[in-house]
Amino acid sequence: MTWFDGIAIFLILFIAWLESMRGFGRAALDLAGGIIIVKVTPIIAGHLTQMLEMIENVDANKAFWYAVVFTLLVLLALLVSRLVYNSTLFSMDYFDPIIGGLLGLGCGLIVAYAFLHTLQLNYGSTEAGKLLMHSLAGQELLQFRSFNAVIKSLQDFGS
Repeated sequence: MTWFDGIAIFLILFIAWLESMRGFGRAALDLAGGIIIVKVTPIIAGHLTQMLEMIENVDANKAFWYAVVFTLLVLLALLVSRLVYNSTLFSMDYFDPIIGGLLGLGCGLIVAYAFLHTLQLNYGSTEAGKLLMHSLAGQELLQFRSFNAVIKSLQDFGS
């Protein structure tokens, strides 16, 4: 277990705890925003990386813009989620903390993925980058090892 794994586990559990405190409604909106952010961030960050060079090192510049765009989009999504929740107030009453925590695991996975992806962009093929890609968190969150194994076994199931 590397420090990458420890930070990823901490992020996932901490955000799950936060979302359990916020409840189902906010956690559901946060997760929906997080899924959109994961898809949009690489597109915007890629364009900004080509247009604006803030750091001379190309890999560090990519990581910088990815982190900046992800952070700004998360703040925007949290604001939108707050506004939508305050106008709808949808909840699951007694199950709010439980389901909020489960949805928070998804939010935590998104934040841990973004953190590790930023490190991957920055470190690239250095020793730290290789250590990241061989860590459990790197294999599961960046290479999707278990997910790919499940999909492969499902594809091979009928044949």
